[in-house]
Amino acid sequence: WEYPVHETLTCSCPEKYSGKYYLPEDKIYVYHYPDPAKSRGSYFDLLKIRVAEHPRDITSNYYLARECSFKEDWKQMLQYSLTTVELMEAVDYLHQIPEEYAVLLTMVAKAYINLQKVEEAYPYLYKSIQLVPSCRPAYILLAQQLAYAGDSEQTYEVLNKMEAYAPCSLNTSWRIPGWYNSDWKKNQIIADAKSWEGKNTEALQIFDAALSQITDADKYTATSQGFYADYNFVYNLVHEKKSDKNKAIVTKKIISQDTTENYSWVTLLYDNSYIDATIGLVMSLKSGVH
Repeated sequence: WEYPVHETLTCSCPEKYSGKYYLPEDKIYVYHYPDPAKSRGSYFDLLKIRVAEHPRDITSNYYLARECSFKEDWKQMLQYSLTTVELMEAVDYLHQIPEEYAVLLTMVAKAYINLQKVEEAYPYLYKSIQLVPSCRPAYILLAQQLAYAGDSEQTYEVLNKMEAYAPCSLNTSWRIPGWYNSDWKKNQIIADAKSWEGKNTEALQIFDAALSQITDADKYTATSQGFYADYNFVYNLVHEKKSDKNKAIVTKKIISQDTTENYSWVTLLYDNSYIDATIGLVMSLKSGVH
């Protein structure tokens, strides 16, 4: 065989043969077992060796790019993803196995997004959808960025197209991480879009529903996808708004009364710096200082 990892069987004396040969299924079996003596930690280094020895090999660069994404090494992921795109296009791979090519384009986009180069990610996402309309990861990544950009109309349109052309049932390949098919991720995107529309109470309700859909196994991915950061942002907006309403009511009560005994009541109810500022303001108003 050749390659230090993802080995491929080869013929030891190809010069003796010509044409095509088919191995009879009922007589010859090939088993590909993992080596228990090799730790999972050695996989990354073996992939780098394979790429160094075979820099024009599509499989080598693809798997290394994928491994870099797991390590969140976005620069290296982008490098190996773009190399794989170049190699695939050189042999017209995109027309031979378009599904794999479409997923690869989403990998390039994901690297650009995490490098804060969102505008450079968009062409790869649109190209992926155009080439393979059933490629769900492209819709998810595109809709999320549109939601963050405040373009809720386009966000909903992309999500609707996803449900029409890329249902979960068409995205079960091992190359597609399961969270792309999750309800919580879709709800996160919808909630983000609602928040940008100023509908934070509705957004929080959607976030709460999404939170209940996240399993223990999902929590790491949800964190990396910014779910909890987005949730907390909207949660604070909603509760700050409620708090502001309460503060306004309390302030109105203080201004409407002349006795100072209300100050201690307010302090017990809202023991924070806001109260100090409010009392100072009220006393200034009562003394005629504006």
